[in-house]
Amino acid sequence: MLLFSKYQKLVKNRHFSYKELFFGSLTWYQNSRNWILILAILICELTLKLRSIYLLLILTGLLLLLISGLNWHFKIQRSAVTLSVFFLGVLTMIASGWILYQL
Repeated sequence: MLLFSKYQKLVKNRHFSYKELFFGSLTWYQNSRNWILILAILICELTLKLRSIYLLLILTGLLLLLISGLNWHFKIQRSAVTLSVFFLGVLTMIASGWILYQL
């Protein structure tokens, strides 16, 4: 939900940065959100089955597709950057889906 509320503000403000959207404006080690993210990834890698990790990667690819679709719709970022995020999402979904199918 936080991601979508930021998009409402970005329509008014044309300055857009993926880094600020996900990690904030502080340096990475001073931002508590980054430490929570690192801890959550560590817990997921230690406790989840391999199949669940690849399902999370598919969801990550879907999220990247959603983000690039919203950027394309609101014309927030340049087309080349939006297309690169779109193809990154597609590649993430294809690779993790293929690996998941092989398991």
